[in-house]
Amino acid sequence: MPQAVGAAYAFKRVPNNERCVICYFGDGAASEGDAHAAFNFAATLDCPVIIRNNGYAISTPTSEQYRGDGIAARGPALGLHTLRVDGTDTLAVYNAVARARDLAVRGNKPVLIEAMSYRVGHHSTSDDSTAYRSLEEIQKWTNDESPLEKFKLYLENKGFWDADSDKAWQKESRDIVVKTMQDGGGRSIIVFGGKQFTIVVGPVGEDDPVAFTRLFAPVVCHDWLQAAAWTPRDNAVSVLTAHNVVQKYNDTTLALEGSYSSRDNSILYSGLLLALERDVLVMAGTVYSEVIVYVCGEEEPLHRLKGHKGVIFSISCYPEKNIIVTTSDDRSVRIWGPNVTPHLPWDSTEYWRKEIVCKHELYGHSARVMRSCITEDQIVSVGEDSRICFWTHDGVLIRKVKRHQNAGIWSVKARRSFLITGGGDGAVTAQYLPVAEDEYQKTDVLNLGIGNPKQIAYSAKANLYILYESNRFIYYDIEKKTTLDLSNQNYFESTFHAMSVSPCRKLCALAGKNSIVKVVLENCLEDNPEFITAKLSINLEDGPILSLQWAGQGLLVTCTRDGLITVLIVSLTAVTLYAVFEIPNCKERWLTSAAVDHTWDMFILGDRCGGIHLYRKESKVPLKSFSKLHGRYGPTSITIIQDQVITTGRDRTIKYYKMTGNELTHTVTKELDFHWVERFLDQQIVCGFKEKMFVMFSLRTNETLLELACGGGHRSWDVLYYNQWNGINEKSFLKLVYLKNSNIYTETVSLGKIVPIRVADGSHSKEINCLKSYQIAGRTIFISGGEDTTLRVSSLDNEMEFNDLVICKHLSSVRTLKTYTKTRDEVLVISAGGRAQICINSFKFIQIDRKDDMIKVEALDLVDYMLKGTDKERKGDETWRNVSVDPEPETRIMDVDYIINKNEYTIFAGCSDASVRVLVYNDEKATLKMICQSSFARACILKTTCIKYLKYDLLISCSTRGEVAFWNARNVNNNCNFEPFFVTTTNMSGINSFVTRNIPDNRILIATGGDDNALHLNVLDVADRHNLSSMQVLHSLVLDNHHSSAITGLCLVDNLILSTSIDQRITLYRWKVSDKIECKFVYQTFSD
Repeated sequence: MPQAVGAAYAFKRVPNNERCVICYFGDGAASEGDAHAAFNFAATLDCPVIIRNNGYAISTPTSEQYRGDGIAARGPALGLHTLRVDGTDTLAVYNAVARARDLAVRGNKPVLIEAMSYRVGHHSTSDDSTAYRSLEEIQKWTNDESPLEKFKLYLENKGFWDADSDKAWQKESRDIVVKTMQDGGGRSIIVFGGKQFTIVVGPVGEDDPVAFTRLFAPVVCHDWLQAAAWTPRDNAVSVLTAHNVVQKYNDTTLALEGSYSSRDNSILYSGLLLALERDVLVMAGTVYSEVIVYVCGEEEPLHRLKGHKGVIFSISCYPEKNIIVTTSDDRSVRIWGPNVTPHLPWDSTEYWRKEIVCKHELYGHSARVMRSCITEDQIVSVGEDSRICFWTHDGVLIRKVKRHQNAGIWSVKARRSFLITGGGDGAVTAQYLPVAEDEYQKTDVLNLGIGNPKQIAYSAKANLYILYESNRFIYYDIEKKTTLDLSNQNYFESTFHAMSVSPCRKLCALAGKNSIVKVVLENCLEDNPEFITAKLSINLEDGPILSLQWAGQGLLVTCTRDGLITVLIVSLTAVTLYAVFEIPNCKERWLTSAAVDHTWDMFILGDRCGGIHLYRKESKVPLKSFSKLHGRYGPTSITIIQDQVITTGRDRTIKYYKMTGNELTHTVTKELDFHWVERFLDQQIVCGFKEKMFVMFSLRTNETLLELACGGGHRSWDVLYYNQWNGINEKSFLKLVYLKNSNIYTETVSLGKIVPIRVADGSHSKEINCLKSYQIAGRTIFISGGEDTTLRVSSLDNEMEFNDLVICKHLSSVRTLKTYTKTRDEVLVISAGGRAQICINSFKFIQIDRKDDMIKVEALDLVDYMLKGTDKERKGDETWRNVSVDPEPETRIMDVDYIINKNEYTIFAGCSDASVRVLVYNDEKATLKMICQSSFARACILKTTCIKYLKYDLLISCSTRGEVAFWNARNVNNNCNFEPFFVTTTNMSGINSFVTRNIPDNRILIATGGDDNALHLNVLDVADRHNLSSMQVLHSLVLDNHHSSAITGLCLVDNLILSTSIDQRITLYRWKVSDKIECKFVYQTFSD
């Protein structure tokens, strides 16, 4: 109130501005000391004030506020023009305010208006007004003093409206609603959230282009809603509020028909409403770890379900199955039911009076369990651990899967045979809901009674090649359950220890210690009764064969001692020598993987020490080598797709390279959630092992599709991924064979029944910290980084389809990114964040289909730099016992910006340790090095930005102390004498965002926003423009009344400023600088 009077006094000092100030407050505020001071200031300084009286100061009625005749009685005593008006009379209020404004503007006089009204709703979401006033009192004011009813009577008295018109209008409205609901075929849906709910109707027919039609504008309630339900008997919609109050609204007019308060006035975290035959049953999940079950209108609750050790997050009920399921933040799922099954209809009140007990207490989640749903045969629970757990009704865990990129799963719903989930990554997924495990997975154990199997592999016909420790080689027909013992023939007279199957799986090669290679060819012709149609052999005479790999169709690669590589061509009739190579000297010189690029006639081999080597047929020595790319186990597979070479390894990485002639250039490294990445099953699916689990992982959705317990990958195993046509559609299957306890296990999985379908694609699984957008080839391209440690390049096409094109990993969160457009199709991205890490990537966008605007992104990792070095670099050659502990916390880079000098980028990094570090990136050499740092600040540097001012490049930094520092960005040298030439304090606390603009007369406008919730505008000028030695602040302006939380972002476009805040408000201002700063509020909206 004093601030309002001060603002009015400021307006008064500007003549003929026709402005006044209105301050709305009630009788509670009028009892505060500030009110008396404001009244006196307004009277003595002739400033306008308007007051209303709503009858309650939170919970204190006017009878307890004062003994006098309201607030209006105080006006004449202070010399204020005073009016009292019926606040429920629309026309009276309009006339009173119009007269008051005329007195305030024309006569420069303060006016006190007491508008006598009543607050029907609660004071706030945390308030239950029925605790201090009766429902009869509320109902009396709602019926007798309603402004709508009074205005309706006025219209009738004037002849603008009558009872017949009102009746006809209500009938017409009701008929429209009823017809729409009937046309919807029972597809009416209650949609609620926050404090609002509405009713929507689904499409009438399959050809209806409109998905849903909203029948009403959202009804705004006085409290947060936890549950809603239809109550057909009363033709009503019932809602449960967060203060355990059930309200009934007419489902046609949506008028409030009744309100029922429970005696347990507890804050609810969840709730469920069930429409019984004559009543409404309420299950209220309280903050006190119990579920209260009661019937509306009854004073005493029926049950109090106790047992959870945390708040109740969800309640589900399947009354036909006598099941209630609750979830809680104690990580448990509880199944409840009647102690003795009542032989009563479930929609009767007597049914729910029977004793309810906890049948099962289930633990399958490692974090809070958020939601659950009940199907005909299963219970499904989801939680913040990103897992979906499937349980039987008896509490037995069927299986659990991980979805939504390790983000929490917030919603789940089962419909017929499908399960729909929504997660923290913004994705909506659907998947088949199997009744039993044997519907999607079949496990068989093979024990042929021959001995201990040593190696196994699938053939082209999904049969098995089996090599035993006794040197017996068996071909096993899985369907016919017959065996062909090839070791009984003279062809297999030597001892074999290595077996490998070609990519087409028709050829199986075996190698022994006497340098003999044997190859068998499987018969794939139905009219030939023979299993094996060809047996081929060659003696290399190079000593024992250590490794056996297929480089492609018909190309077999062997490795003997001293790293000697032999490439063989395998045809239908013979095995012939093709080329000989040598692996460079290393600790373990033997082969782990091989591939051939027919376009460039290039062989690519991987060794045990993690190296990749390129060979041509004419030379034994490699043309180029990359050492230690995949750790000490070497690359597990090499895949070539067009001009792209992809390697996998047991170091949780997938590495991408581009092949051009004799050059192999590393582009991108992807890091997965499991260490052992074995090989690709198709272009977007890889397989591997996570401890004892076989893992199938999707690169497109960045999540695990399948996990199978097999004991791990250190034993012999093989996997077969294929599609099968069933006459209607194509279905995907996976076959896994592995050895365990000297037995052969086979798993057949129908992937269509467990692999999720993306209904809506998601993206980041945690907060997004930075975002840039581009328009390329008709698509919007987003580059973003967030707390999930990923940098993502995503696209949005003309059909509003959103998907991630490239995902790059950081060690920790991505706090900031800056971009530089090198060409029309290529963008350089500098990203930084936690662990003092700076990454530089190049993204090239290629339009591969102009008709469909298809975009391909070529990513290139240029720099991965850490200020303090990697863990290995810091450790050095010291053992873990001798390594000293670094007491300094890991620095976090908060913001970066750059200036360009030819092919060098000078990068300025603002860090959490109060330092500004300067680094230089050489674009030709792709190197980054730090040249100096400045530690002038005593607080964390939050923002850094480079701007052009006159002939100078300026660096501007902002800190958590509200300081803005100016630096000469070109005044950087290796002597670390880099200090700001001007520092000023603009904000009261941390600055989260700022923008600048060069304005006439060589001045600079700076807008800053931060934790003080205010927008700060400052105009600065340089004292000596020939020498950057100091600056001065010419004008300042603060706007602190448009946001209620910290400002997180600012954007400056022409003469407009846009601000965003944690309070979800987006505010638009219009600014102007002349002899002072002017900034006016234009518009405000909510982002969510």
